[in-house]
Amino acid sequence: METKNIIVMGALLAMTQMAGCASAQSADATNPVGKCYGVAGPKQGDCGGKDPNTGKTWSCAGQNPTADLGWKKLTKAECDAAEKHKSATTKNFVANK
Repeated sequence: METKNIIVMGALLAMTQMAGCASAQSADATNPVGKCYGVAGPKQGDCGGKDPNTGKTWSCAGQNPTADLGWKKLTKAECDAAEKHKSATTKNFVANK
């Protein structure tokens, strides 16, 4: 039974990864997808979050300790249009490779 659960979880993870790759590739070359830094506060970006009900937070190995390191996965156009977080000193875009 446990082996079956592991196989099912692995299949779900694989499908999730494939869906993420497909959406990332759907952006055209003139509007690439990447990380938009400076638009999310500490523990608010795509590499961290906070459950409003419990107050528990999570992050990706400390990659989002400040607003300058807070990022969201956006297209270049979305990043350009996004408002800089009030605590961030800069806002920049780094396209996925």
